[in-house]
Amino acid sequence: MKTIYIYLSGTIKKSHDKDNLSQWEFSHLSFMKELFAQRNYNVHFLNPAIRSDDLSDEFSLFGRDMLQTYLSSFVITDMREKRGIGVGYEVAFANSKNIPVIIWAEKNSHYRPLKCEVVNQILFDWTHPFVSQTSKFIANNLLEAVEFITSYQLTSKKPINKGDYVLPAMLHYLNSQLSQDTEMYKLIENSVVLKEQVSKILDIK
Repeated sequence: MKTIYIYLSGTIKKSHDKDNLSQWEFSHLSFMKELFAQRNYNVHFLNPAIRSDDLSDEFSLFGRDMLQTYLSSFVITDMREKRGIGVGYEVAFANSKNIPVIIWAEKNSHYRPLKCEVVNQILFDWTHPFVSQTSKFIANNLLEAVEFITSYQLTSKKPINKGDYVLPAMLHYLNSQLSQDTEMYKLIENSVVLKEQVSKILDIK
């Protein structure tokens, strides 16, 4: 059985949000887990909404989300509705490290309108260029996402380097918050693959 790690990029509900946007739900994860199992895949989800670290530490919070993105084999980004700055940064960072991004956005959703007007031009069957050009695949549903992932030939991700902007925040999270971040700590401790990647980051001088 092949083991993969998937980062779940998307909206996390915050009290100051004005919109009630769609989010990752347990039913989505159980559905995908079953589909992957049928294809002989063991999947672990890196979920930024499941955590016990101190969210008042903004530097650590950023480091944790970037670390989860980096440790993933694939990133699935929920773009069924309008998304914010964090999602865009995660997608860009994943691309910079050669981590495949799958966008979940059905036809006629926010970023894939059947008809829209952009700078006084009427466009039909349009996909936002920052969606189409930053993803390996755009899935109408999670079944399509799973089918793409299980047919995709992974290549090596690019390493974290000393000059990477995200490195100080990653190190801060690992050194100050990981031990109290129960689910993340267990996931890393139980995975030889993740422990090796984390060790390489900690060894950067």
